[in-house]
Amino acid sequence: MTSQLIMNDKGRDDLGACFVDSILSPEVIEQAVSLPDAIFSHLTSDTVLDNIPVFGSVWKITKGCLAFGDYIYLRKIAYFLAGSRKQDFRERTQFQQQLTIDHKLRAKVGEQLLLLLDSIDNYEKATMLAKIFGARLREDIDENIFFKLATAIKNASIADLRALERSYKKIATYDSKAGKPFSDTLDNATAQSLFNVGLVRTDGATETLYLHNELGSQLVTLLKSE
Repeated sequence: MTSQLIMNDKGRDDLGACFVDSILSPEVIEQAVSLPDAIFSHLTSDTVLDNIPVFGSVWKITKGCLAFGDYIYLRKIAYFLAGSRKQDFRERTQFQQQLTIDHKLRAKVGEQLLLLLDSIDNYEKATMLAKIFGARLREDIDENIFFKLATAIKNASIADLRALERSYKKIATYDSKAGKPFSDTLDNATAQSLFNVGLVRTDGATETLYLHNELGSQLVTLLKSE
């Protein structure tokens, strides 16, 4: 899908900018809440095409010739937009203001988001990406942390992401003085999986301990935010 839509500079710029325009519009986000589960029936709706810039742009670029895989990708976009519904549109940060006035920046950021969405393997991850991008818009995190979090979401299993807060709570209960192995707190498979995507750190001289790290703590906070 992505290769079809960004096959030339104009298509890439138009689609990327339109995606950010959609994210920054409270009217679009309000409409997008019902889109994920109805994307197949709603995509060709004049209301959707006219009022949600990214879908209108996709329809224009593809001339309405969409394969099944295209619909799957568009549904990821719909989940992302629906996941952006808790944005505060009353006060714009400096980053949001830059996006509003700088078309090239808007196109670049939008393209990066579209490529991330193309690379993920689960609709829930699209909603998670929306939450961390919302933090980027609020300037709660910078670009560097955003991409580290996005990469962790892309590479982690959805089961580990769903259970991340619970896993962190289990880690917090570990007592080195109790004489029990760490694996009694968090199983080795989950611990190793979280370590592989950078969401825990290791410690311990005689036994490997998997402990909270800053990146994982930030992700736990952002994913449980409403």
